[in-house]
Amino acid sequence: MGWHQIMNVYDWDLGPSRYCLGIRFGHKLKQEHVKLDPRSRMRVNLAAQVLSCTVADMLDEQRDAGEASGTESLSKFIRLMDKFFDCLNVSRLINKTRKKAKDKYINSSDWRFEWLETEFLKFFDDWDAQVNSQENLKADEKARFKLSHQTLVGLRITTMSFIKLGKLLFDDENAEFFLSEKISQDPVEEYFSKQRARGNADEHPDLQMVNRNVLALDVTGDELLKVLNGNVRHNNRKRPTLDVTDMTRLPTKKSKP
Repeated sequence: MGWHQIMNVYDWDLGPSRYCLGIRFGHKLKQEHVKLDPRSRMRVNLAAQVLSCTVADMLDEQRDAGEASGTESLSKFIRLMDKFFDCLNVSRLINKTRKKAKDKYINSSDWRFEWLETEFLKFFDDWDAQVNSQENLKADEKARFKLSHQTLVGLRITTMSFIKLGKLLFDDENAEFFLSEKISQDPVEEYFSKQRARGNADEHPDLQMVNRNVLALDVTGDELLKVLNGNVRHNNRKRPTLDVTDMTRLPTKKSKP
């Protein structure tokens, strides 16, 4: 598996080799999703578009057309990540899609809790074990054949914490339902993005500066400011009352004759 396969299927979807030129599979996929820079590599919204069933279907179609080979594992990986995102981003009481993973959680025995542990995490554990079993490879070579150690640890911590929290809400708190998107840390990241914007070029604020920024945000109104950057979603959000990036010239009064 490699990123070059994603770039290849994107170019194939755009190129003249397609038998239905002009009609795309990945109509939501743009160049910014596949031609990444150091900043865009950290944006979850871009990753969610790439790691989707649509891209997995594109890989399968390209392989069936004889235009590529060896993408079966990548397709499986993408489908697992797509379902993982669905499990952790349930936002509606009534699921209006055909994806069962987006149904609301109603009890601690929900099939998704077991799937996350026995299928999703097992895939990465097996992948890690298979690479580590290759005795002819050096440590740096093994690292290139699998996800980074930090990424694997982060996936395990996130998944197991989510499973335990979800079951806790039903077993100990007697919750009637659970919408997993509600435990998103977007509000926290959005707030600290505003803190960074207040600090401008200062990357190492002290306690006094942070407190001053807190007071400034309270005076201005936290909900009025627009986040300039940050790894957060802006879906279903009202346009901020005060847009600090708006450089439109204010209208001038006509001079009296």
